[in-house]
Amino acid sequence: MMASNTRRRRRLGQHFLFHDGILRRIVDYASLTSDDVVLEVGAGLGSLTSRLAEKAGRVIAVEKDLRLYRRLRQTFSHINNVEVLCGDVFRIDIPCFNKVVSNLPYSISKRFILWLLKSKFEKGVLLLQKEYADKLTAIPGSKNYSWISMIAQLFAQISLGEVIPASFFKPKPKVDSRIVVLNPRFKGVLHEELKDFSLRLFSYKNKRLVNALKLLHGRSDAEFLRACIGSIKGEGLPLNIRVYQLTPDAMEKVFKTWSHLRQRWRN
Repeated sequence: MMASNTRRRRRLGQHFLFHDGILRRIVDYASLTSDDVVLEVGAGLGSLTSRLAEKAGRVIAVEKDLRLYRRLRQTFSHINNVEVLCGDVFRIDIPCFNKVVSNLPYSISKRFILWLLKSKFEKGVLLLQKEYADKLTAIPGSKNYSWISMIAQLFAQISLGEVIPASFFKPKPKVDSRIVVLNPRFKGVLHEELKDFSLRLFSYKNKRLVNALKLLHGRSDAEFLRACIGSIKGEGLPLNIRVYQLTPDAMEKVFKTWSHLRQRWRN
């Protein structure tokens, strides 16, 4: 039975954190008040949930593991400001929230951050794999700067908190974790057209911008491409810069120029 439980925990990326000081430090980053509704994904055994419930007006705790969900329901049955939901956060209806505080399973980090960027929120405090946390804050042009770095920094100011050693978790993961704080830049929410365009452009991340745009459109769209390159040049954007050197705001500017021209082209 113990081996079966261990395999299940590994499959779901379950690594539980019990250190009271660290859990309270995570909660402190969220600056919670009684007006806040907090979403916690992967509530696990409820260690973080109970600390959140002490500060927030309401806690929505989501747990995918039915066994843990039942345990959470029992644990928090007498706590009025905790609502426990069972299911996959990407598939179930989530009530409105304004803050997110979670010790996420590593396997859903990227998907969850994209999901969050498509949502309206006031602050996110996440415990992520350290390497992934560092990637989120990588500067343009650096080795670690990737599409997720760019798109996350476009929609949120990201700051790093303490590194949490793997030895603080049970079962012990292979890597350390790090606290990450996301404050929205109030640019709205991530929409699919920007996501798709920037993702396709970043697939040529080592190419110069002008060459990446050519590869993006191919020869069949030559007239639009010439107009697009002309418009981007007119906006003062350097066409010889490589895609991985584009700042988040520069990428947004390229997208808006491309999108506006595309709209006019269709009309």
